[in-house]
Amino acid sequence: MALQVFQHGMAVPQRGLAAGSPRRVPVPLHDSCALVAYRRPPACRGLCCRAAAAQHKLPSAWVAQCLERAQRSVVTIEGKHYIPLAEAQCWFEAGAHEAEEEQHAKMDAVMAERGRMQGAMAHLAEESQREHNEHEQAMHRLLDYALALEQEVERSRAVLGEAAHEAAHAAEERLTAQYQQLLLDYEHEHEAEQEAVMASMRGQVEHLKTALHAAHEAKKQWRERALQVEQQFVQLRGLIESSLQQASDSAFRRQQARERQPPAPAHPSPRIRSCDEVAPADADVAVQAHPRLTSAVEAGPHKLGVKSKKHLRELI
Repeated sequence: MALQVFQHGMAVPQRGLAAGSPRRVPVPLHDSCALVAYRRPPACRGLCCRAAAAQHKLPSAWVAQCLERAQRSVVTIEGKHYIPLAEAQCWFEAGAHEAEEEQHAKMDAVMAERGRMQGAMAHLAEESQREHNEHEQAMHRLLDYALALEQEVERSRAVLGEAAHEAAHAAEERLTAQYQQLLLDYEHEHEAEQEAVMASMRGQVEHLKTALHAAHEAKKQWRERALQVEQQFVQLRGLIESSLQQASDSAFRRQQARERQPPAPAHPSPRIRSCDEVAPADADVAVQAHPRLTSAVEAGPHKLGVKSKKHLRELI
């Protein structure tokens, strides 16, 4: 069997009655009442009541009236209690009416809550709009402040740009002056160094000139001394030649005298000779013993390394 539940009732399927039997449904009698309606089958139709009055929020007087009427019209069949269909329909209509009133009350409460919520929402919208307006005004003020600050920054930038340009120009002038001063100082120092170097070089040149002059003087003196020594050697050569010539002449004369004179008697000892024999022999031995005298006379003193007359006398 198909069934439809109204509110919080519970449907209990029942056995269908035979055709033409009284249209009654079992209705349990309790201290509460709820309505459950069956779709009308071809054989029977019934209604079952089961729910608490507190659950459906039905009036207690109406519940008591329903119970009283049910007790008067109840019929017991096979140990089960039945009520007429018209009575059940009346109960159903009453329950529907109460449900409609309750629905209207709920709708009124919902509408009131809706109105309250709409009012709260309107209030919130007003608050939000007011806050939005305040925020927008604050943003406008902030924008105006930002624009003013930007203008101030532009003015400051222009002023600072001029000041920076002037400062850069002044710094450039100072740097140029410092560079020129450093260049002048370097030139002065370089000139001083050059003057010191030139003075040192002039001193060295003077010293070299003095040394060269002294060397020339020494060379001149050495040449003069060499000429004097050469003259002395020439004189010595003349003396030696004259002495040799005289010795050779005397030897020649002695030889001629010996040739003219008769020979002297010989000494008994063969080792002892006479003076006439010894003199020319000693002269020859002296010449043979000093061969450098002849070479000195022939070559000159500068070829023998003779330094002075004393040296020449030592050589002789």
